[in-house]
Amino acid sequence: APTEAAEAPAAQPPGSDAHGLSLPESEEMHLRWAEAVVGRPPAALPAEELRPLVDAGMPLRYRHAVWSRWIGDRGLRSVEEMHSQSLPDVARQIDLDIPRTRPAWLQDDQAAVVRRVLNAYSVHNPAVGYCQGMNFLAMVFVLLGFSESTALAGLSYIVEEIAPGYHGQGLEGYIRDAAVLEILVHHNLPAVRLRLEALDVQIVVLALDHFVSLMAGKWPLGAIVRLWDFLFSEGCCGVFASFLALLELYFPMQGGPDCEALEAVDAFRSASMCGADREMDKIIASARRWLEVLPHSLVEKLRADLLADDEPVTP
Repeated sequence: APTEAAEAPAAQPPGSDAHGLSLPESEEMHLRWAEAVVGRPPAALPAEELRPLVDAGMPLRYRHAVWSRWIGDRGLRSVEEMHSQSLPDVARQIDLDIPRTRPAWLQDDQAAVVRRVLNAYSVHNPAVGYCQGMNFLAMVFVLLGFSESTALAGLSYIVEEIAPGYHGQGLEGYIRDAAVLEILVHHNLPAVRLRLEALDVQIVVLALDHFVSLMAGKWPLGAIVRLWDFLFSEGCCGVFASFLALLELYFPMQGGPDCEALEAVDAFRSASMCGADREMDKIIASARRWLEVLPHSLVEKLRADLLADDEPVTP
């Protein structure tokens, strides 16, 4: 029988050792990446080589280069230039949310960087400004030791491309994509759909953390970055695919007629958290299979159809 690879010491984000912050990295993972990047920088790997490497886990030392490649040069002004120009109401809300941003994880100096990045982004994109959930997104880049400028670029990449419109006023983009997700569940997971309907569980509530904060406020850091590796490599379709994987794997299908909606939602979230902690390989493999039936063209068509249905009829 094959033996498991020896575990390399778990990577630790700079300046932290709190529970949930370690990034498990096996010796096999390091060897796989070292062999793949011989003679070339990791960011230069073609997508067809990068995809299986990413799905099997990425050491932190390579994540810095690969994430920066996916994020790209977004042409932003500096954090230093923008952070002090945020509107007073926006700055006040950010100040309220920083102490609630995984306080067991963030050191004071890291919290200060998150604050600066969020204020700077509100100036860069005043149409969005600041929305709760964005604090957790910025936090991940800071915990992983990315520069302030890359954290701002990464936040821009997520808010504008991975989760388009999810953080605007009224969460319009998220409401739209929750409706897209509901259609996908209806056609691809009929048993789950019937269970959701029987329990009167709303997809728009169930998927909120996954879509708006990409689980950064809930999961252990090691699971968050594995999910983000997948999302960054695949774009917005990866958000749908990964949530469908979680539904398929963990939504409770058992329970009598007296089972409450809240009980089922709690069971799903608890099982997903456990899965994220113990079997991210399984979650990523399932998400990869879902991605095969979710081309970007399908997501865009469903979005367009929903927008067309919402347009007022003119006489």
